[in-house]
Amino acid sequence: MGSGTIETHTHTLSGEIRIDVDRNQVLIKEGLSYNLVHASNIKRVNLISKDKTYTCASFGENEDWMIFEILSEGKIPLLYREGIKMSRYDETEFPPFYMLVGSSIYPLDSKRQLLVVFDQYESRIKSFLKDHKTSFADRKQLTSLFDFCNNIE
Repeated sequence: MGSGTIETHTHTLSGEIRIDVDRNQVLIKEGLSYNLVHASNIKRVNLISKDKTYTCASFGENEDWMIFEILSEGKIPLLYREGIKMSRYDETEFPPFYMLVGSSIYPLDSKRQLLVVFDQYESRIKSFLKDHKTSFADRKQLTSLFDFCNNIE
């Protein structure tokens, strides 16, 4: 557990938080009471003691509500979540990185997908990718890339 806040669609809860990404729910202890909040009721979780922020959104073939860690914030946030299966009938998993575009989440596994979303900055992004030799499998490098993209003026 760590201290933090949960922003729901109607109010904010503060207390000790435990995030369960496998069950897509967050347990919060406020004083002597415990509340279990499902991802479908959460807008944002700030885990202050671990300096992490999470958001929840509907994703996948059944549009299940899931918890995603936010790695970079801005116009197009970079999200992280491991282990999402492409289908209930297949063991293949999506890559762990996602883009939040409006209210839709898209898996990110190539430069092409990034350039479609940030098309007006294509030349600057290509230069950044070349200069920094960015790997789309590296969490830290992708976070730096999205920090750059989300701060282009």
